[in-house]
Amino acid sequence: MKKIIKLVAILGMAIVLSSCATNKNRKEHLKLQKFVKTGQYDQALIVAKGKDFYADKDSRLLKLLEIATINYLKGNYYQALQTFDLAEDLSNKLFTKSVKGKLKAALVNSNMDKYYGEKYERSLIRFYQALSHYMLYQTGKYEAFIRDIPYEKDGKKLVKQEPVAEKKLSNKERKRHLFGARASILNWDSLLDSYRSVTGGEPTYKDDLVAKVFGAFIHEQMGTRSDRQIALNLYKKAKEILFKNYGVYKSFNGKNKKFISEFKKFSKLGMKKVRKKYFSATSYYKGLMTFLNSRIKSLNKSKKDNLFVFMQSGFVAPKVANKINFPIPTGLFLGKISGGKGLSFPQFVSSALGVAHGTMPSISFELPYIAPDDNTRSYSLVVTNMKGKVVKEIKMGLIEPMSELASETLDYKKSALYSKIGVRLATKHIAALYAAYTIYKKSGMLMASMAYALTNKAIAASEQADLRFWSTIPKNISVASLRLPRGEYNLAVRYTGADIKSSELILWKQTVKVGKKAKMVDLRIHK
Repeated sequence: MKKIIKLVAILGMAIVLSSCATNKNRKEHLKLQKFVKTGQYDQALIVAKGKDFYADKDSRLLKLLEIATINYLKGNYYQALQTFDLAEDLSNKLFTKSVKGKLKAALVNSNMDKYYGEKYERSLIRFYQALSHYMLYQTGKYEAFIRDIPYEKDGKKLVKQEPVAEKKLSNKERKRHLFGARASILNWDSLLDSYRSVTGGEPTYKDDLVAKVFGAFIHEQMGTRSDRQIALNLYKKAKEILFKNYGVYKSFNGKNKKFISEFKKFSKLGMKKVRKKYFSATSYYKGLMTFLNSRIKSLNKSKKDNLFVFMQSGFVAPKVANKINFPIPTGLFLGKISGGKGLSFPQFVSSALGVAHGTMPSISFELPYIAPDDNTRSYSLVVTNMKGKVVKEIKMGLIEPMSELASETLDYKKSALYSKIGVRLATKHIAALYAAYTIYKKSGMLMASMAYALTNKAIAASEQADLRFWSTIPKNISVASLRLPRGEYNLAVRYTGADIKSSELILWKQTVKVGKKAKMVDLRIHK
């Protein structure tokens, strides 16, 4: 009996800690997103840096990523870059996490594992590093900020704050950040290479259109003939990826479910047959293809586009818990214990689980799930002169349906998690049944049933899904490019969609100066 009580106590503590942490983090996510949505970045930073937001050490990566993203959105590009670099280093280290951490997660719960990021999150770190580098190159300055300096006094670890003044960058320093952006793109491609080596031939995330499109833009800005050729190849590669890899997403392919189910046949069928039978181009697909073709054509012209707009919209869909049933393979164990007096072990198991003898009992647990979040809106970039006259309106191309990508990635991962968690959970139940049967032999069915019922409840509650995620990344990433005469312009985004009563709304404005050199604008909207 003492063993059962001790087991319940241990599991109960894990339940309380895990449940409280999950609920608290979800509340903090909503608060954080509210401040980001309304542009209250100082308040958002207070939340992200607060002691209640991912307080556990195993979730430190997510704390760093949220702080870095908010700094980026606030225009603190230097601080953002420093924090994204820390996050990348930590993610790489945690990816090859210790055996101790793996064992702890395998025996108790996935929430107790160190969080090193989903594949798409690890990929996006490189995107934001490249973005931060390029914005430092473009703005030519480091913002003023307060630096924390750790020190020790009387054996205590303390932190003092020191103001750092704004710094104007020299041309050499600016150029260093342009090269830094290119280095981040190359690092990103290496990461994607590792994904492709593991999931080749599978209909899941292993390449990234943003890496190709933004990477091509960065190479264009380098200005050398070889970099322009690389940019051209990247735009061509993006067209290939859009069909071969992004055909799994509903935004681009009206037959995406059929595309996924028959994916392994494609190497034998040939691309023409695949396109005809398993692919139906959507308006998003056509829009992005128009953009990519225009970029390829533009690179062969003497007059290049001088305004590039990357738009991040909304928030990625959150992870939620999905209930899964898993059979307990009791048949492997039932013959190993003789009944003696009273019920045999098989009879006791049937009684304890409330099932007829010979029926395969099942248990339930949770898996993380992201509900498909369909795209229903189209966005256009509206450019007006300072007198308010529209000089150009161009449809934006959707590059990354991030919520769809995240949903598909978790769905693909589900089969591996199902087996891993199911076996772990079944092992806990079988151990509990053995212990309860021992109690039954000594103290009777009532005490044994009570002991197993308590343990069963504790086990079920301990298997909560790992719902940690990077909450400030966008739902979608879109792009547009155009050529304008030198001058000052107002930019706005117009959007339409089935979920909007009025036909069009202008929701965002920014004034930009456009010259001979390319200007990049990175918008973040929440409509």
